Amino acid sequence: GICFDMSARQNGAAVINLDSGSLLSSPRKHVEIITALKASVLICSQPFLYSTLLTLDGHDVRNVFSSLRAIQLCGLASLPKTKKKIAKIFGVPVFDTYGLSEFGATTFTCQQGHMHVHEDDFLIEIIDPRTGDNVESGVGGEIVITTLNRQGSPKVRYRTADFGILEYETCSCGRHSPRLTVKGRLRDAAQFGPRFRLPIDFEEVINEFPETTGLYRLYYKPLENSDATVLSMENVVQAKVVVDSDNISDELKQRIESRLHEEFGPYVTVELVKPGNSTPGLFNQ
Repeated sequence: GICFDMSARQNGAAVINLDSGSLLSSPRKHVEIITALKASVLICSQPFLYSTLLTLDGHDVRNVFSSLRAIQLCGLASLPKTKKKIAKIFGVPVFDTYGLSEFGATTFTCQQGHMHVHEDDFLIEIIDPRTGDNVESGVGGEIVITTLNRQGSPKVRYRTADFGILEYETCSCGRHSPRLTVKGRLRDAAQFGPRFRLPIDFEEVINEFPETTGLYRLYYKPLENSDATVLSMENVVQAKVVVDSDNISDELKQRIESRLHEEFGPYVTVELVKPGNSTPGLFNQ
């Protein structure tokens, strides 16, 4: 956050810092400030929160945010389908950056929507978290970062506990710097069938459906075996998906559930819920 603030000010922009949520700074108050001051760039981790609140109040998102030129994501990992959904709702390009308190911003987004490593400043590796060995291009593992030119607080092979994928092939934008995909915290991985999956994998499927708002919550519990006494390493998951009130139907529930079964197996159930302050998952992924 400090890096975004400093760089924006150095480039002549006015910066309005908003609390993430308190009695004096609610999401609705954020919308009032953004529209009153005609903000042109929104830097946040959860733009779906604003779009859902506006839709709930009967407003057109693009009309309310008519001065908006771009959205810069930060704080939560996002994959292509999620970014595409955000861009479609707000009608502006969406950028992403992988940043940590220990490093600041380590990547930038190219015109094709890929995150490239600032390779003059950072060496990023992907390792197998169990062995510490480097993995091949395109294979997922733990993100490890080394600073290359920092004199104060340098880091050597710093283990982030984040799951990512690094690709070295030339990007469609023409750049040769490595492309990084970040999928979230390793501790959030859970087993479904033979694979470990992260919440962002469910998010990508949920966001395929235009009726969904982008907000959801997942509930995991271990899968019991046939004698109901021994717990399996696999998991059962319930997905509470927030959708526009007019779109709640058994048909939509079945379509989302069927698609999740294709990706994660049969132990996934879906509950469609209306947006609202009392709805579990409205303010949390």
